[in-house]
Amino acid sequence: DPKVSPMVLVSKWVDYSDKYGFGYSLSDDSIGVVFNDLTKLLLFQTEGKHDFNIHYIDYGGVEHYYTIQEFPSSVEKKVKLLNYFRAYMKEHLLKAGDELSRIPFMKTWFRTSRAVVMHLTNGTVQ
Repeated sequence: DPKVSPMVLVSKWVDYSDKYGFGYSLSDDSIGVVFNDLTKLLLFQTEGKHDFNIHYIDYGGVEHYYTIQEFPSSVEKKVKLLNYFRAYMKEHLLKAGDELSRIPFMKTWFRTSRAVVMHLTNGTVQ
């Protein structure tokens, strides 16, 4: 039931698409990367445990699940990059909704035929 499930939002993001891809952190503390080759990697913590798991979606959209301890060598570089994104966001970016954040206001907005884009003063784009 969607009403019971907590809403999960992007709380941090970093654009390294000139080299690797787009990294993001979700409000549930999961970390993900959409790589330039359109593969995706998500690192999430198993509920109630201290283990981390990897959800990898390959170019064809096939989903694979691994543990952080055991994953194929074909995704090793991507796991390293994900950890780099994770460390960068943890060290350099405030989480959306942090107490240190000021209440943002809308800096600008525009509409396209497919979306309304809003840019807030805290850098958030929705």
